[in-house]
Amino acid sequence: MACRHYSYGYSRKQWPQKSVTGTNTIRVIAEAECPVISVQAHANKMGFNNIVLPIDDSAHSRHKVPMCVAMANIYQSKVHILAFKPKKDVEDSHRKFVVRIEQVEDFLTEHNLISETHYTTEGNQGDDTINFAKSIEADLIVMMTEQEFSITGTSLGTFANTVINRSPIAVLSVQPQESNPDNISVGY
Repeated sequence: MACRHYSYGYSRKQWPQKSVTGTNTIRVIAEAECPVISVQAHANKMGFNNIVLPIDDSAHSRHKVPMCVAMANIYQSKVHILAFKPKKDVEDSHRKFVVRIEQVEDFLTEHNLISETHYTTEGNQGDDTINFAKSIEADLIVMMTEQEFSITGTSLGTFANTVINRSPIAVLSVQPQESNPDNISVGY
């Protein structure tokens, strides 16, 4: 599928259970070669005023930043960085993470975007992201698909599944890029 992004709507009424893993939405997101916006059927407004950008210390977490910048520029959005502090209580780990968050902040500033950073400790990242997005009345969550490969094929990681399945807020899912995880300025 050659495209710049793909929008996909769905209705939770079709699937009454809390988690709908294995639905068409998940399949489209897992197989698409471009970013996918999934929106629940009840969404009743166009545009994105507040975008949530969850960042953790994983190798691919910051690959979604350029796509977030593109969306924020189109809609003149404020970007809320939700920074999940590393679980490891090692000073070097924490210091590297703060540097990475500062790089994201600088990148957003270079693109003339208003941003705000919110640090949090890791709990359930999916639920924490959704709750945070609701608390600031966000219109969009930008996340990586965190794909996992198994005998049965490609599936999404726990965080991606949780957010896509439970979020009442539109979700922009971005595929991870191939990269060197030791390169601190990955993606931009």
